[in-house]
Amino acid sequence: MTCRLSTVAVCQCMTKVKVQLFPDIVDANDDVPLGTEGWDNWPGWGEETDEASKNASKKASQNDWLHACLVSLSPCGDLMAISRNDRAMLLKAKYEDQGGNGSGVGYEIIKELYDAEEKAKISSIMCLPLASHNKTSYGAQDWTCVIIGFTSGYVKIYTETGVLLLSQLLHEDPVLKLKCRTHETHRYVGIADQVEELTILYPKALVVVDGFSLYQTLRACRNQVARAAAGGSELMTPPPLAYKKWGLQEQDIVYDFVSCGVTSTNAFDQLCSSSLLGGYGASTKTSTSATYLYVTTGVGPYTGFFYAAEGSSQPMLSEVALNMASKLKTAFINQMSSTGSKYLGGWLGQSVKPNKEETRPKIEPPTPLHIKFGLPDLRRHGETLSLSPNGNLAATTDDFGRVILIDIGRGIVVRVWKGYRDAQVGWIKVKDSSESQRKLKKAARVAIFLVIYAPKRGILEVWALQQGPKVAAFNVSKNAKLLYPGYGVLGLGSTVSEEIITHQCSLIDADGAIRTLIVPFHLALSDKNSRRARDLQLLNELKGLLKEHKCDSCELQQDVLSKLRAVKAASIVQQGLERVLSTRYLEPATMQEIVGCILAQINSHEIQPGAVEEKILHHFCQLYQQLLHTYRDVCALKGEPPSLEAASTGDSMVGKRLSAYVDPHMRYACPHACISCSRLLDYIS
Repeated sequence: MTCRLSTVAVCQCMTKVKVQLFPDIVDANDDVPLGTEGWDNWPGWGEETDEASKNASKKASQNDWLHACLVSLSPCGDLMAISRNDRAMLLKAKYEDQGGNGSGVGYEIIKELYDAEEKAKISSIMCLPLASHNKTSYGAQDWTCVIIGFTSGYVKIYTETGVLLLSQLLHEDPVLKLKCRTHETHRYVGIADQVEELTILYPKALVVVDGFSLYQTLRACRNQVARAAAGGSELMTPPPLAYKKWGLQEQDIVYDFVSCGVTSTNAFDQLCSSSLLGGYGASTKTSTSATYLYVTTGVGPYTGFFYAAEGSSQPMLSEVALNMASKLKTAFINQMSSTGSKYLGGWLGQSVKPNKEETRPKIEPPTPLHIKFGLPDLRRHGETLSLSPNGNLAATTDDFGRVILIDIGRGIVVRVWKGYRDAQVGWIKVKDSSESQRKLKKAARVAIFLVIYAPKRGILEVWALQQGPKVAAFNVSKNAKLLYPGYGVLGLGSTVSEEIITHQCSLIDADGAIRTLIVPFHLALSDKNSRRARDLQLLNELKGLLKEHKCDSCELQQDVLSKLRAVKAASIVQQGLERVLSTRYLEPATMQEIVGCILAQINSHEIQPGAVEEKILHHFCQLYQQLLHTYRDVCALKGEPPSLEAASTGDSMVGKRLSAYVDPHMRYACPHACISCSRLLDYIS
């Protein structure tokens, strides 16, 4: 099995989305109506080159319109948001009938978000799924919210139908990035689980919203909206948002960041730091304190590492109900004031106009957070930064077309790729699902792959980490966009261990096709020093494949052949053939086809004189091919279709002669052969 790019959904409404977000772009087919061209409409001799250049630039803008948009796809694949300037389109997944091909997943437009009061542009957008805590569906996805950051500093959260839940102004600078961390259970004992949080990046500040507080607030606001829609008048005050605000110091410009969660330094590193700062007689603490690590990329330095000690800053509480209840309060006061002079004798006096300065939330100053160290690069500046699923590695892109792999724990660069202009990166986490791992009943092995999309070259590559080779490459459109959420479902906690993420890393094209990468685990074992481990992994996958199926099929035959062809060692290929030939539900024609393909693969090249295992495999395939041919010929003479399940007891002279010829060769080629001549003799008799 090889890496493949599979289409999981098709969005048929991308033309409508483009029309709504780009009203100035006209389709090339609609530039000149049919039958209206004439001599008067022809350009002059001097205008021909100008018109051609204009048409070329217009076609280019029509094709690469997706690069000018902000796109966010939910990790569960149920909601997608596309925004540009001050507008955002919400698209919801639905199942569509594709005729004879069955049903597929499509997307339809459910809401266009446009806030007339907010005279600012959208700078960041995120689709965040929330978990359900009901008894019947505990741990499953409940609903999905849309978080939008504006250049005015406001962060607004909407429901999946476009209803505004809350609006917060946590800092007065433009919002640069929105990122989220969800709960992830560590595979090793002694390492603390990562907390859930929503992080908001500003030019000189970083706001960290507690995940539990955010979940409870969104749940209360959604219940309040549901009560208001049902006609209820009861006003409930949602719980306040708990957040921390850090002021990033000693870095000139910050373009992107990642939150690495809670980290703790070991005793040796603490001793080295204390000795460098305090000298030989410096004293150290007996226990290391937990810190929060934030890695940024930008200018001066190229990459910065910020460590925030736990407890160094007290969490702030924002009044969530301020923006929500002020409008209801103002409307109530105005209504009572207008009717008070008429019925209550001026009980409330004149109408009270709300003061905008009083309703404006109080902006807390950030806590200074100094940089601990960084990776300097005077000529280049970082553009994007992406964290791996295990939190140990990060990939950054810059304006010189480089992709740099950084070790978060050691703070060093471990690998550099060059020649990737405007690159977009993502990650894929693959678990080992072989039969041997299921028998051990231990935590499955995990492999991490780096995905690099180069739009200038129109290529999508998959690399094994850290120093592994390129395992796959695909020619894709130059107008696509790589989507990597980097988070899961908010609110799961440590009680639910099963992941419900369906879209780890997706590629969306301008025509609406959404494709995802499927990478097998054995590609992580493709190093020169791990060839036998890779072959054993393929053998385990082959055994599991034959065990899962109960009947013969063409798809099973192709999968078995693909796994056997991928194995490099001849002895392991022979073990795989033995397992295939011992499977009772496979038809003799299927066995003969598989053996013939392996034999043709061996005959396609010259066998080296010292390749003893390959010679034994060649002889093994020849003997079993003769045996299967003989079996089918005998079945044809008897007038019955060949079937290994139909066997009877007895003896015959033909069977004895056949056994005397075949059995010695079988014992020489494979002493543990699972298909012996006794099954053939029983059927002949």
